Amino acid sequence: MEPTDNNPKTILSVRICAREKQKLVEEAEKLGTTLSEHAERILLNADNIRADDDFERLRKENAALVHTLQTIESQPSILNNLALLNLFEQLKGRNDEIITPDGQKLRITYNSPIDLLTAMIHSFKLKR
Repeated sequence: MEPTDNNPKTILSVRICAREKQKLVEEAEKLGTTLSEHAERILLNADNIRADDDFERLRKENAALVHTLQTIESQPSILNNLALLNLFEQLKGRNDEIITPDGQKLRITYNSPIDLLTAMIHSFKLKR
């Protein structure tokens, strides 16, 4: 922001550790500006810095989700079981009626291996 008669610039003193000051000096030099101008730009763009913090938080959340997905994908899935897939291919598209252990009728169409697995689960009778 350029100073004007209505909006003169003033001095702002800030305490900062030497390492951070050196970092700011180096950034200013790379940008071809003074430390004062660089610090002013940083302060005036504080909203963008908060957005960068949000970006970093989202990046970390995304990395955690990717890790969870990779863990899940690396585990064997019952839906990829060869016996289940072979049975599904024989029943694909058929309609069926399952009697559940409690006597209820369940209508099912075998559109995917999960439908076959669902039928198997609901028709299982536990021996006591």
